[in-house]
Amino acid sequence: MNAARNGSILYRFAALAASSVILVPAVFAVAGPAAAAPATPVFDKPAKPKERATEAQAVAAAVATDSRVEVTGARSETTQVFAEPDGHLTLEATAVPQRVRRESGEWAPIDLNLREAPDGTLRPGASVADVRFSPGGTKPLVTLVSEGKKLSIGWPRPLPEPTVAGTAATYAEVFPDVDLVVHATETGFTHVLVVKTPEAAADPAIQQIRYDLGGDATFVATRGGGLQAVAGGRTLASATEAVMWDSARPTAARRALSAEPAAGSTTGAPADTATIAPVAATVEGGDLVLRPDAELLAAPASAFPLYIDPPWSTGKKRWAYATNNNGNNTDVSKARVGKDPEGSRTYRSFFEFSTSFLKSKHIESAYVQMELDHSASCLETWTHMYSTGSIASTPRTKWSPKLSTWLAATASRAPEGDGCDGKGDQTVNFPADVTKAPQVTNKIQAIAKAGSTTVTMGFCACNADGDYESSADRWKKFFPNKAKLIVDYDSKPGKPFNLKISGVTCPSSGSVSIGTAEPTLTATYPDADEDKNQSLTASYEWVEVPSDGHVLSTTPRRTTPAPKSVPAGDAVSSNKLTGVLKDHRYAIRTFATDPKPYQVAGDWSAWCIFRVDTTVPKPPELTVKTSPTLPGTAATVQLSSPNKDVTKFAYGWDDTPLRTVAATGTTTKTATVSLTAPRYGGLTFFAYAIDITQNNGNNAQVEFTVGRPTEAFARWKLETYPLVETPAKAMADANPAAAGDTPLVPDSTAPDVTWAADAHLIGGSAASFNATANSPFGALKSTAALDTSKSFSVAAWLRLGDVDDYRTAVSKDGAAMSVFRLQYRVDRNAWCFSVRAKDEPGSELTGACSVAPAVRGKWTHVAGVYDDAELKLRLYVDGVLVSDFTPPATWLATWAGGWNAKGAVVVGRALDTKYTGPVDWFHGEIADVQLFDRALVPADLLGQRADDLNSNLVDEPGIMRPIQVGQWDFDAAGWCYQAGVPDTCTAPDASAFDRPLTLTPGIETGEGVRDAGLVLDATHWASDPDPLAGTPTQEYGFSRDLPVLRTDQAFTVAAWVRLDDSLGTETVVSQDTAGAGFSGFDVRYESTGSKYVFAMRNTATATTQASSVSVAVEDPTVWHHLVAVFDPGLRELHLYVDGGGQPDLDDPAANRHAVAAANTGLVPWQATGSLVVGRSDQPAGFTHWLSGSVDTVTAWQGELTAAAIQTLYDSEAPQADPASAG
Repeated sequence: MNAARNGSILYRFAALAASSVILVPAVFAVAGPAAAAPATPVFDKPAKPKERATEAQAVAAAVATDSRVEVTGARSETTQVFAEPDGHLTLEATAVPQRVRRESGEWAPIDLNLREAPDGTLRPGASVADVRFSPGGTKPLVTLVSEGKKLSIGWPRPLPEPTVAGTAATYAEVFPDVDLVVHATETGFTHVLVVKTPEAAADPAIQQIRYDLGGDATFVATRGGGLQAVAGGRTLASATEAVMWDSARPTAARRALSAEPAAGSTTGAPADTATIAPVAATVEGGDLVLRPDAELLAAPASAFPLYIDPPWSTGKKRWAYATNNNGNNTDVSKARVGKDPEGSRTYRSFFEFSTSFLKSKHIESAYVQMELDHSASCLETWTHMYSTGSIASTPRTKWSPKLSTWLAATASRAPEGDGCDGKGDQTVNFPADVTKAPQVTNKIQAIAKAGSTTVTMGFCACNADGDYESSADRWKKFFPNKAKLIVDYDSKPGKPFNLKISGVTCPSSGSVSIGTAEPTLTATYPDADEDKNQSLTASYEWVEVPSDGHVLSTTPRRTTPAPKSVPAGDAVSSNKLTGVLKDHRYAIRTFATDPKPYQVAGDWSAWCIFRVDTTVPKPPELTVKTSPTLPGTAATVQLSSPNKDVTKFAYGWDDTPLRTVAATGTTTKTATVSLTAPRYGGLTFFAYAIDITQNNGNNAQVEFTVGRPTEAFARWKLETYPLVETPAKAMADANPAAAGDTPLVPDSTAPDVTWAADAHLIGGSAASFNATANSPFGALKSTAALDTSKSFSVAAWLRLGDVDDYRTAVSKDGAAMSVFRLQYRVDRNAWCFSVRAKDEPGSELTGACSVAPAVRGKWTHVAGVYDDAELKLRLYVDGVLVSDFTPPATWLATWAGGWNAKGAVVVGRALDTKYTGPVDWFHGEIADVQLFDRALVPADLLGQRADDLNSNLVDEPGIMRPIQVGQWDFDAAGWCYQAGVPDTCTAPDASAFDRPLTLTPGIETGEGVRDAGLVLDATHWASDPDPLAGTPTQEYGFSRDLPVLRTDQAFTVAAWVRLDDSLGTETVVSQDTAGAGFSGFDVRYESTGSKYVFAMRNTATATTQASSVSVAVEDPTVWHHLVAVFDPGLRELHLYVDGGGQPDLDDPAANRHAVAAANTGLVPWQATGSLVVGRSDQPAGFTHWLSGSVDTVTAWQGELTAAAIQTLYDSEAPQADPASAG
């Protein structure tokens, strides 16, 4: 038993709401007095606005009314943004929820006072937890509801009608001289047994207290006798250890000069002088059983009443305390700092604030505001604030969060002792004066630049040298619900875009010709505030381009046009440039500056390079005949010029090479062209005329908006895996609504296709076609009516089994010949998309082929395209355009509008009646065959982000997106006391493969990126007097079903990680080899260079790495998102940190994406062991143990694209607290 025990019983549960979903809070309307009759209207000045929906609206209203206006669109449970009268913006972020959204959508301050709900239960007026208390009788004592799942705690006998006082409901005499009290708390509730007399404590029912557990949850043990309630695949609730405390009276020291006033124990918290003892808690037969400390139950009468209290919380508090002995403190109404004068503990307190609103903002100033409740000294003493690593758990975190960087110190006092004057709470700012201490501002500016979504501040009595932490006069208590990060910020103007020189769009590369010697630059100037009422200042610089074509900082600048004022989001043209000479090349660029008081400068636009030629042909007139509706469909445009000497026109999309077409006619020269849209979103078609002397004319342009890509015309997955469990489902048409349900069926003329286990996905099987020596072995047919006389495309994942013969993966039969073949050609040792000119034996066959050889045994994505508008054949290999082929004239003459093959779509062979009929049988595996009735474009394959230039603000993943084969978010992970205990030591897999991770003893969960994360700290979580308490452990998680990934094929693995320190080498995720050997890959942290590393070896026994790539990080003790991608075709390793972001050309060391270039010495191989979280493997044994927290580990078979990785990071990164909504 702990010698420093105190005397009531406390058991705390935390109900955790998943951040990716919306919690319906406990907020309901209460009837009030009847409304008074309307008063006589008073015509006066309109009331000053208190709130507006957007930053722009709020800024405009604040300036117009000279008052502070809240931005309601930025409001959450813990954040508010205000527009100030001078036009700047202020963020106020708290660590404890301050408000909750009603089911009507309106916000209400947290109101924990209980009232009767329509169903008769007692509920707090406004709480982030949907909690209901019993009105008495047989209804459960407490019911907690979250996302449709319920957790109930019942009393084993009917309850009396409660007495309600504020946040508490008291059920009197549930046993003789025992009351039961429930409290609504800021993030949940507590239920407290009040044992009023020694006689009551002797009751056997008190020595073993039972609560009925009900609802949807399953309970497992956690740290120190705590519990975790799991429902619906996530943690619905968790509980800290149960404790009890007595009513020991304050000592005389508490009434001394430096002490706070006497305060006894209550149902809310123990007195500082109370004796606290642990309570054994178990789940037995569906009951929660509490066994209070026998010694404290036998306390003298002066120690009564005793209290037994389990509190529950929604987990939305983002603050924690730490003690130097890692002991618990049951009173979390105060945040303690310093050495407790009544005990042996030293406290630190940590607060996490949301900074998601500050991404890419300019930070003018920042400080943390605290409300001091009590100080031990009558005189001012110092408290220091540091930036720290993230909080590992709440309400108590480990002593280990590193006080990374000293930020501020402020002296303060709020004495409550009898001998001190000037009593009362004190507002304390860190720093006290932001103009003299910029460290906090600089820290928040760095956070904003990095795009980090949270910042954690730690408070300590110690200075930067670690001194004074044990000084008794520095003992203080702060109100945690008053802790607030206050940031004065402004949105940096965006980079100007849509640049035009004298009305002609500036190209992304090269130069453009214009027909005036007095050009103007027009650009659009975005501002993240989207405040149309805000006036930006556009500034310019321009140069004559040197003969070598390179514009440097030393290139002489010409006379700058005067700055122009422009409303944010609008376009403006510069004044005319003067001194421009014909046939000389010039470059101009622009940027925007915010108005006062900040005058923040945005980034420069790209250079617009132009030349002047006033003798060239005029811009052609453009007449749109047809518009592209989808990517891969065509725009048809007529071009005409009044210049008689024009011989041809050049035309193209904004970023594509120019094409030319002959001009016809006499007085007016014309041509009609078709051009295939290369992507969705905004596209600009441009053209110019070329005269007989080869003078390029001035540009004309027309803009189109292209719709999102459509799904495949027909799709057959040809793989079995969870959700596609049988070959019949794998051969079914996955898009039956697109063009009718056209499944694949076996070709009766050939043997059946077989299914190769683990060929592509571990735990799946792929269609296998095992032809040898051109003998038939399996083919599949479909009646999909693809019109091959028009644009069409075909795509599939292919694994070539041999390179001994021609191998056709997909074709479409005509009467005599296949119209197309997606194939391997042995004569070229390459992938090809071949098309027959006519349905006749011996007719010309041509195609687009890869230059690089096909790789036997490697899964490769191959896509062939026929573009009818441009009469092109294209081939994409692994998403890269490897051939853009114009068929020869002889083929085009025979094709002459094409032919529509009316036969079957065939997987596994081609048709050629000149020979044997069916030919070129495939040898190998085929998966995910897709047909399209349009031309595929690059964005179809690799995807396109919503924030790509000219996008239509929708993310498109692309058809090459890999298959998720595992995801472990640890929300429902069962803490591991020892192996073999049911419902513990496991982390469920949220993917369809359902491969849980087994967790080793000593593992617990704590604060993750949004919800729970896995905590690995080499120490068992059990508490005294448990014999395992504090024992050393080797903690990791491993896949129970071996393995998860094929490491000899393309794969991607992602994880969130936060280290406890920055020492040594620590592995985040790896995959073992079965038996003794090295990991197939590992993603790890190395303290040398403070970097994350992705590395692979050639074999399980190779002593050196074959390839590795690294990205440096400033602070590994904060959460970072890691994504490792292996490309076996190029032998490349990619590592992305925190989304990768855009390359930083000025500071390459700051880049968050790195690639280990093609390495022919890297030989892909299959690691046959478990996927592992928290360590690596080597022949001598396990190594590189991780000390820290891991969250949301995800594995894909295949490569995530850079766009998909950024989207993944954006979707998983911590955000401002999700607004609770009804």
